[in-house]
Amino acid sequence: MTSEAHSREQALACIPVRNPQITEKENERGELSLTYQVQIRPWFQGIIQKITGRENDILERKLQLDSLGTAVWHMIDGRKRVRDIVTEFQNTHKLNQREAEISVTAFLKELGKRGLIILREDEQ
Repeated sequence: MTSEAHSREQALACIPVRNPQITEKENERGELSLTYQVQIRPWFQGIIQKITGRENDILERKLQLDSLGTAVWHMIDGRKRVRDIVTEFQNTHKLNQREAEISVTAFLKELGKRGLIILREDEQ
């Protein structure tokens, strides 16, 4: 097995876990808006303070999910592996395995970059 395949398999075996500080709000279409906080980098804090007058180094951000993102977010329960979420997404949305894997993993990567989830290794 190549290191690329090995790392892919490792990633698919990880379990996404939601950041408990995220708040969710559902719109009339059943899509979620996630609210989370980010810390402003020190070099940017001075600019923000001059523009807004705020001394706080925490900003509140929102991420509006579409129906597919909302579906994946609901699958993140702290027990399912990435592989399980991909399979469920594939079956629910009638996609081939590769399409589902690319879509789900790209979305999870974006959530991770924003600090909305972490990936932990499955202990099994």
